[in-house]
Amino acid sequence: MEWSDKGVIKVTGIILKRFANAGVWEDYRQKRMDITGNVIISVDELQGCFTKLGTITMHFTKFMITAKIIFLAFCLLNFCAILNAADYQNFRYEDVAVLNGQNVYHSQFTVMQDGEYNLYVDANNISRENVELKIDGRKIPSLALPKVGGNTKTFRRLKLAAKVWLTTGKHEASIAVENPNAVLNARALLVERVTTPHRWQLVWADEFDDTADKTPDRAKWWMEEGFLRNYEEQYYTSHRVENAKVEDGVLTFTAIREPWKNRFFNPKESKDWRYMRKEANFTSANINSTMAWQYGRIDVRFKITAGKGLWPAAWTLGEANGLGWPGQGEIDIMEHFAHQGARFANVLHIQDRKLNRHRQFGNDVTLLDGKLLDTFHVASVVWDEDRIAWYLNGVMTHEVLRDKDVGWDLENPQYFKANLAIGGTGGQEVDPKISRAEFVLDYVRVYQ
Repeated sequence: MEWSDKGVIKVTGIILKRFANAGVWEDYRQKRMDITGNVIISVDELQGCFTKLGTITMHFTKFMITAKIIFLAFCLLNFCAILNAADYQNFRYEDVAVLNGQNVYHSQFTVMQDGEYNLYVDANNISRENVELKIDGRKIPSLALPKVGGNTKTFRRLKLAAKVWLTTGKHEASIAVENPNAVLNARALLVERVTTPHRWQLVWADEFDDTADKTPDRAKWWMEEGFLRNYEEQYYTSHRVENAKVEDGVLTFTAIREPWKNRFFNPKESKDWRYMRKEANFTSANINSTMAWQYGRIDVRFKITAGKGLWPAAWTLGEANGLGWPGQGEIDIMEHFAHQGARFANVLHIQDRKLNRHRQFGNDVTLLDGKLLDTFHVASVVWDEDRIAWYLNGVMTHEVLRDKDVGWDLENPQYFKANLAIGGTGGQEVDPKISRAEFVLDYVRVYQ
């Protein structure tokens, strides 16, 4: 079988990107493929498959022989067992136990060595509840379980307890809800050994491989339509390829200066600006993940362009379920206010439970080399029950620690969102010369 040079280049590029997605290399800074030029991969982590191959560096214009070797190596790796992940035990779905203050959920598990473990439960509950956790009859400090799921079929993995010391062998856990009127459905207990450094497990990703209609994968994303937030200029369209296009392994948001009718126009809704505008001057797009995650790490590889009035953002928003904003919690992984130049912001929005008002913790990020625009960067956020930290290209740029008197809305599972906004309270005045603008995502990866 003959392979053309162009075919090998394309297939090898896909292979390298799949390796990064599969979590083969533990150091995520070595997983990134720079699609604008060089590909650098480390094979030190390929335990049991290769002893030492060093570092392979390739230039797309001079790499044909090496590319074919890598392709053959990829085929061989299909037969190798590589799992750089935390040690999980008892990850099985059981019959759903309904806890209402009278019933108790029981589960047995085995740990293979002494150490500290985190405990998680797959649950669905109609209200935030405190629970009593016991292991082998001993009461263990536990975390409150937030309200999740709009129906009894929606389960989320919730952190139940952190850094519990367990000895080698079998154990029995029991979970009871303190509120007698509560309704909490539990169906699985997950036990994870704490490692230093933490060994992340990839749980969800979109590499934006081509789709049939070149719009975001409907199984992973849903798209809002209309005028939405912050008095912005754009009308968000839904699955319109001109505004959100998946092609060549990236998702491109395109804001276009064009007249667009507001199909939700209703002059009777005089108190809501979203319905009072008859027509928009711009169209654009946004995406919202169909999945939500409580704690973990999110990596986003993105590229933004210059233009006064542009406001691209990658962020998360917690499950509301009656909480509303900002009580549901919001993490701005990156948002670029173009009128501020080569800077973007990391921001946390929560509800101050003590003062009953909105609070935000923000930080402006400036690249040392000033090369923020027109090149790819990786923005990351890592969060748990006590801390949230932001990173740019692997360097921490901001950190917020939990204030136990204020509250911590990030216990609510977070959905991922991304959009390209125009004007409004964040973008401000729009350059009249702008006719088109782009915001590009190479991938979104979620680890826990």
